[in-house]
Amino acid sequence: LSKDRASLERDCLQLGISCNSGVRARTTHVISTASEVSKNTKKIQDAISQGKPIVTEDFMTECIDASDIVDETPFLLKAGGAKKAGCGGGPAGPANASHTQGAAEARTVLLAHKYEAEKKGKLDPTGWWMSEKLDGVRAYWSGEAFYSRAGNLFEAPQWFTADLPKDTPLDGELWGGRGQFSMALSVAKTKAGNGDMQRWKFVNYSVFDVPNLEVNGKPALYEVRKNWLETNVKDKKYANFVPSEKCQSKAHMDEFLEKVEKAGGEGLMI
Repeated sequence: LSKDRASLERDCLQLGISCNSGVRARTTHVISTASEVSKNTKKIQDAISQGKPIVTEDFMTECIDASDIVDETPFLLKAGGAKKAGCGGGPAGPANASHTQGAAEARTVLLAHKYEAEKKGKLDPTGWWMSEKLDGVRAYWSGEAFYSRAGNLFEAPQWFTADLPKDTPLDGELWGGRGQFSMALSVAKTKAGNGDMQRWKFVNYSVFDVPNLEVNGKPALYEVRKNWLETNVKDKKYANFVPSEKCQSKAHMDEFLEKVEKAGGEGLMI
């Protein structure tokens, strides 16, 4: 596969999809390669015996990019009998009817694209805004509740969301600090009445966009959205805006990246 297992699992968990090393009853798709299928490994035998479709890694990638479960047909290595309604269940609870709109909005958030190595000499980042890439759990604030990119509900306690805006949706991450993705994910999974909701005090909602902000009936430019965040998402007990700075040159971007990585950060968003 193109990524190590930990990276693939992380991508899926951010979308609300769980992964396992073996084929289980709740498994809906098995990610494999043509080579592994031809070798008829135990995993392949288990998938076939349980009627699970075996698909390429591209299926997972397309699901992540679409923030939803896509048609498996183009990616099939071997057909099975799994349902297409889900992908093994995820960490966040399903959005109920009262949250339909918020869940739908969460599925439309912008997704990042990799700054490809082959484009580095052609793509000038000068004038772009850049910020640290956080290793948190993507969370859309609808004005009432938090949702994952797949539209699944995160059951945050009322005291955590008390001072968030009720009329302006936000896009950000539930972040527990550098290197604390697993902890942040565990907190986001906590169910009301079925866990220690006080654990939410260990994460912060780090906001980086106001996706629906308008000026004179038109979508606001990034600089306007950035200023709104700096003004309105401050002095919050459990929320902050993610600081960004304008890139002056390729060298400036490289220096900023080095600074972030030395501090234990994941990388940059530009």
